[in-house]
Amino acid sequence: MALHQASLLGVLPHHFGWNSSVALLCGMGGAVTLLHAMPSSAVFRTVGKSSYAIYLHHALFAAGTRVALHHVAVGDGVIFCAALAAGLGGPMVLEVLAQMRPWTRVALIGKA
Repeated sequence: MALHQASLLGVLPHHFGWNSSVALLCGMGGAVTLLHAMPSSAVFRTVGKSSYAIYLHHALFAAGTRVALHHVAVGDGVIFCAALAAGLGGPMVLEVLAQMRPWTRVALIGKA
């Protein structure tokens, strides 16, 4: 990584670009390092359990929140935070409610 960064900063005469094999190795090594160094978190585990429902339905909840808050004329930061919370929380609540009946579980979440 030091070799690549020194090249990008102009310290070395040879330039390893963003799409070089050195950059690829640095990116892969960094990703593996972060995966091993990542601490365990109950919040991330809870969100991870509902990741498929979030993937399926986040746009509906986030966009609905964004449109509703635009009509109220609140700031962009508030809209972002509320849409983020709704995009994560809404599908998680929907998944819990859909688990109550077999046909809603299949229709809304896609789980048999």
